[in-house]
Amino acid sequence: MGLGHVGKGWVRRIARYPDAQCVAWVEVDYPGLMAHADEHGFDKDRCFASLDDAIDAVTADAAVVATPPEVHEESCLKALHAGWHVLCEKPLSVSLDSARKMVEAAEAAGRILMVGQNRRFLPYAATLRRLVQEAPLGGINQVFVTFHHQFTRPSFRDSMEHPLLVDMANHHFDVIRHVLRREPVEVRGFTWNPRDSRFVGDASASILFTFADGMPLIYQGNWCAPDCDMTSNGCTWRIECQHGVMVARDDRVFMGNIGDQLTEVALEPMQRELGEFLIHDFCQSITDGGMPVTNGRDNLNSVAMVFGAVEAVDTGKIVKLRN
Repeated sequence: MGLGHVGKGWVRRIARYPDAQCVAWVEVDYPGLMAHADEHGFDKDRCFASLDDAIDAVTADAAVVATPPEVHEESCLKALHAGWHVLCEKPLSVSLDSARKMVEAAEAAGRILMVGQNRRFLPYAATLRRLVQEAPLGGINQVFVTFHHQFTRPSFRDSMEHPLLVDMANHHFDVIRHVLRREPVEVRGFTWNPRDSRFVGDASASILFTFADGMPLIYQGNWCAPDCDMTSNGCTWRIECQHGVMVARDDRVFMGNIGDQLTEVALEPMQRELGEFLIHDFCQSITDGGMPVTNGRDNLNSVAMVFGAVEAVDTGKIVKLRN
């Protein structure tokens, strides 16, 4: 559901996956939907301008929701009510309460709700996660995650109040949880919109998360930077430990003891990355009755970081995090 830039990516991804197929496309831009069907030879009788029409007309196991975030809740609840599993694009919804309602609906229906948080599934993130677990340099003292990217594609993000925090930093916050294997307990910060930004809302931010043991993590982001670096999500990581530092940049990982030169660390091998991992994990979970890694219940913690940061920015206060 949703055949914008992201939705078309899901169509291509599903077409490459051997154990799934699209049985219907849903898109409110009906002329655009018909043009896309012509281009790819998709059956126009399986193209619909509304999800209700698709539910009435086709038999399916699952829905992929790739609409703008403000209609995620409505779309997911309809699909769940139809008995379908759901893979929903990030952010899961436009508020923590809405996201929680979606998760509870999936659990009540006995269906999977998975979130498209694909950025966990890259070799650099898997490598950092392993190093944090092994702690070769001792405990972590503080962490810095810095993001710079220039977003150039016109989209609904242009008019969002907090485009960076809600639509992009949610990826980074989710990877932070994944890599560090812990949840922050409070957040403070501020945002601003740089000169010449394409966005109506704030595209730059400085956010401080604090963990239960007092460890700080500073996230700095800029979504209208004068470059288009998307390596390592466009992020540079610096994890400062008792006896040295771990660094991720340009999709590579380095580490070194205090006073020593940094040396490169061999990356964790991954059979599948990004969206290819997601579609496999989703289909396998449906088939085997398991739970995908980025399931809705787990993702509430990432959603809490996003909207906790938004609340901290809007109020100027320290916000306690809860999911």
